[in-house]
Amino acid sequence: MQVLTASSEPLIRIDTQLGEGPIWERESGALHFVDVGKNCIHHYHYATKQLTTDHYDACIGSIALRKNHPGFIAGTTRGFALLPSADPSRPSSSSKPLAIGPHVIGSNPLADPTCYAESPEQPNRMFNDGVCDGSGRFFCGSKTLRGEPFLEQRQPGKVYRVEKGANDEWKIEQVLAGFTIPNGMGITSDLKTMYISDTRAPHIRAYDYKDSKGALSAERVWVTTPYDARPDGMCLDDQDRVYVAKWSGAKVTRYLPDGTPDLEIIFPTANNITAPVFGGPDMDILFVTSGSLNEAGEDTDAEKVVKYTAAGSVFAVQLPGVRGVDKRRFGW
Repeated sequence: MQVLTASSEPLIRIDTQLGEGPIWERESGALHFVDVGKNCIHHYHYATKQLTTDHYDACIGSIALRKNHPGFIAGTTRGFALLPSADPSRPSSSSKPLAIGPHVIGSNPLADPTCYAESPEQPNRMFNDGVCDGSGRFFCGSKTLRGEPFLEQRQPGKVYRVEKGANDEWKIEQVLAGFTIPNGMGITSDLKTMYISDTRAPHIRAYDYKDSKGALSAERVWVTTPYDARPDGMCLDDQDRVYVAKWSGAKVTRYLPDGTPDLEIIFPTANNITAPVFGGPDMDILFVTSGSLNEAGEDTDAEKVVKYTAAGSVFAVQLPGVRGVDKRRFGW
């Protein structure tokens, strides 16, 4: 297996609590990513190195670009919301956060009393990572709130699908259950296979996928990982190789379609690697987010504090000869 070592110096030295969900916007040449712990979306213009931030009044777990409109669909603690695009001229929201409430679509399934009745000790209270399919639907996982006690055996995580129905109404439906923490998601180029990380299992599941119906079947464990390198966010390249961030593992691992690992990218200055995405002018740069030591309760570990000096930052790794693919967009 090939091993590469990323630069110790990040592309964006930033103190995110929990950097997640990076997406590349080709038209603007911008990298967008969220800080789950600080309720914000960051926008980084690659050519100018300008970073702007939108602060919100609720937690944002993931975002995806919209196909026919500016802005994003987001999974938040208030439900699913259609949030505005980056606007450098917008007044700073650091002192007065932007309200998510007016942008929420449909009903919030996590506010449904049945959600709590199903798992009273481990209710799902926030959305996590997500992905769009070839027809523009948005799939997004749900989990317990950050920092709450967690019982793996409860397997409280679920996956929801968001789309519009025949009568132009929002349809938000639960399609999967039984996860510890449903995390990174990816769909192959032929739209026939979907992968979903189950972080604390720890493994990656694969499903047969039927894009015409948004239907998942034939669940199986595709890859199992060590517990000290748990699977988090993911992305695919143009050969359907899967790049998986490893929480607490200080690396991204690339897997061939048959599940064989063939590349590891090591990050010497950040251990909680959260999500990769391809971008850049030639789609050959892997942008990688990370989480802080504090998020993992490791900020009092003197050895890790000295070693992981860029925890929470965003890294960039050039991969010559490799081409990523654009993330699919929300269709409404």
